[in-house]
Amino acid sequence: VAGFTVFLFFSLFSFFANPFTLPFPIAMAAFLTGVFYNLAIFFLYSAEKGGEISRVIPLVKLDPLFVLLLSFVFLGELLSPPKYAGVVLLTAGAVLISLKKRPRHPWKGLLAFWRDGKRRLVHSAIWLALAASGFYSVRNILLDVSAAQAGLEQVLAWVGIGGLLVG
Repeated sequence: VAGFTVFLFFSLFSFFANPFTLPFPIAMAAFLTGVFYNLAIFFLYSAEKGGEISRVIPLVKLDPLFVLLLSFVFLGELLSPPKYAGVVLLTAGAVLISLKKRPRHPWKGLLAFWRDGKRRLVHSAIWLALAASGFYSVRNILLDVSAAQAGLEQVLAWVGIGGLLVG
């Protein structure tokens, strides 16, 4: 349903644009934007179903961390030191909010992170939330790259087609 809604909205928005005139790499980036958006939504809903919403959503909003890493690796973008510090603080806050149980000793909590059992701090909903955040990040980078090189209406048409395919 989400894919059809995205497709319908973007198709109506870009009714007069001819998306088939875009160069193939830009069209593919826009198409993959729609695919990654729907994958992010799928993982987000799966995480919400499997875990406490107050622990899941902060990790889904870690997309600045993933965007920072991906944009550095693939686009060569660099930020100022205060912005890096902000991403570190954001990540630390999201992880602290998402912890399931507070251990007496922090180092024991880090060991419990990798172990299964009573003291496990992270469960599958957290990993699903991180996957959703990663997919949102890839979507954001692809949308930035494709929208910078083509008309927004044409890009959004391909986003809608990609969303329809997965949705």
